[in-house]
Amino acid sequence: MGAKRKGAAVILFGILFLCACGKQHLPSTQKIHIGITYYNQGDTFLNQLISSFGEQIEKVKSDYLDITMTIRGASSSQRIQDDQVKELIDAGCNVLCVNLVDRTDPSEIIDLAKEHDVPIIFFNREPVAEDMLQW
Repeated sequence: MGAKRKGAAVILFGILFLCACGKQHLPSTQKIHIGITYYNQGDTFLNQLISSFGEQIEKVKSDYLDITMTIRGASSSQRIQDDQVKELIDAGCNVLCVNLVDRTDPSEIIDLAKEHDVPIIFFNREPVAEDMLQW
């Protein structure tokens, strides 16, 4: 389980690193909107992880890189989380970070992201292999 957490953190911070590395070549401000949805607001570990992620984002912001984050808690409801993903995509998120409510039922989330060509990072709860092969 610890390896999965570290892997998710590495992926999240890798995206930020790639964005930060490219900022020297940008003629104007690049805007990145990250949408985060997680299964339950009462999870202390996830709250700390998301807080740390926000701190890292603040460190890489600059005149050329504007990063915003929208965070939604799903109250342990897959239906709510599916609706949140649609809302985050409609709000213009460039990337989704999803901690699934039900790791066996990410199909709607994957379909929405695929339809709008928005990359998804699943963290702390890995979907089953068949779902990962959808896109």
